[in-house]
Amino acid sequence: MNKTVRLLSVLIAFIIALVFQLAASVESNRREWALKEEACDTFQNVLRQEEETRRVAILKNSGGRESLLYIDKEGRVLFSNVSSEKEDALRKKTSKSSQKEGWQLISETSLEKEYGQKTNFSDGGHLFMGMKQETMLATNLHFLPYTLLLTMIAATSLFHLWRYATYRDRSQIKQLFRQFRHYVMDHHYQMDLPPQLLDYEAILIDESARLRYRLSSLESQLQGLNDMVGNMTEGVILVGEDKKIITINDSAVKLLNGSIHSQFINKDFDKLCGEGDFHDAFHQIFEKRKGEIRKFEMEGFIIKCFFDPVFNSSGGLYGMLLLLIDETQQSLAERSRREFTSNVTHELKTPLTSISGYAELLRSGMVKEEDRDRFLDIIIKESENLFHLIDTVISFSRLEEKNRAEEYRTVDMEGLVAEILAHFAPDIKSKELRVDFDPGKDNKLFTHPVLMRELLSNLVDNAIAYNVEGGAISIRIDDKHEDDFILTIEDTGIGISYDDQKRIFERFYMADKSRSYNEKSTGLGLAIVKHNVESLKGTIDLKSQLNHGSVFTLRFPKSGTVSTH
Repeated sequence: MNKTVRLLSVLIAFIIALVFQLAASVESNRREWALKEEACDTFQNVLRQEEETRRVAILKNSGGRESLLYIDKEGRVLFSNVSSEKEDALRKKTSKSSQKEGWQLISETSLEKEYGQKTNFSDGGHLFMGMKQETMLATNLHFLPYTLLLTMIAATSLFHLWRYATYRDRSQIKQLFRQFRHYVMDHHYQMDLPPQLLDYEAILIDESARLRYRLSSLESQLQGLNDMVGNMTEGVILVGEDKKIITINDSAVKLLNGSIHSQFINKDFDKLCGEGDFHDAFHQIFEKRKGEIRKFEMEGFIIKCFFDPVFNSSGGLYGMLLLLIDETQQSLAERSRREFTSNVTHELKTPLTSISGYAELLRSGMVKEEDRDRFLDIIIKESENLFHLIDTVISFSRLEEKNRAEEYRTVDMEGLVAEILAHFAPDIKSKELRVDFDPGKDNKLFTHPVLMRELLSNLVDNAIAYNVEGGAISIRIDDKHEDDFILTIEDTGIGISYDDQKRIFERFYMADKSRSYNEKSTGLGLAIVKHNVESLKGTIDLKSQLNHGSVFTLRFPKSGTVSTH
């Protein structure tokens, strides 16, 4: 652009200088001719007033004249300062033009013209005078250096003038575009601009309005996306090409054992997860730029992570998206299912093996008559245990079906506990147990009667079965708390070890593995208790010590006990 402007400035300056040169040349040529003509006329007038001898003396002293030839009336040359060839030419040209007045052209070249004039004196003498004059070309060539100098000066001035005007406009345009952000943020914003920039401002206002609309739309979409990601239970992390975190939700921070009070945006990924298998896997997959799915176990959590690289429109790597799913409960449920299946198989296999063995002995006829009835009693007993186990398993599988909101009602807990104790009265009497029941004053609870009866029956059954002969059972209802309904069942039985307490609520787990205290135990009683308590939105707490009995404390909210699980 600058080169074109320079050339244009030179061309314009040259044309202007050339026009001035032509005008100056014409004027200079005209003035020079007028001065020479005036000098010649004065010289001729002086000669006319003198006599012949005096004329010759004056001509000899007039060295500045270019071409002079003076002859007398007889044709003799009295004075000449030109060559003989030129004398002949001067005589010939002026004689042919003697009828014409003024100066006559004698010769002409590209740079010079020569004019001649014949002057007649009163004594018959003649003066031939020649005068040279530069042509317009010679005059222009004479002024050419000045023209070129003027051209350079004018071109430089024009260029710098253009640069100044352009720089000023460009500076104002730059300033205008620097304020584009203000036009976008404030639709009332305007600048004090010269008239030539108002069109630019109008365009800028239109573009800012369109951009403002698009930004508003994008902000709404981004806010919706952030809200969605923030409320996801799955962890979401977007890491940039420089391995700095662009986006992360609280779920991801919790799954990776980070602090939700820390700021991880724009921080290196290593600040969130600086070591371990997850850290190493991330860097390996990031370098390979290929998606993968991996599982990790971190501090009791089992996390399934989807690593997906993100590419921009040009195919370059933008970053990597990580989706973290907590599969801890799923894995625990799978393990529990396998254990449940294994335990059910084992529990079913034990009585079936006993029944099958005694039945084979009876069929073989090798059993003594006095042992026949004993073997049949064993088969009947094992069959009853098998049916009891099947009923318990079926009951456990249908726990969710029992918890229906329409079946909740206000239950008289004193009456319910009394009915359960009455049901187990024969067992209590057989072990000579002492039962203390403190119903309290406010013993009404809005709850599910079937689930409550089932869990209390199991706890009372265990308190009787695992108690010592002549022991005691204490049942208390605490109505002193404003928000919670608290029921405590305490026994003086064999107690539960610290290690067994960790698993006592698992299905088919039995602390008394020999079943010396409860032959009918299936290992599902406390699992049913735990499930029913949670269904009723309550909690159960166990305190126990070997040979010192156990204390089960149940807490239920006095309001909102209907489960939606």
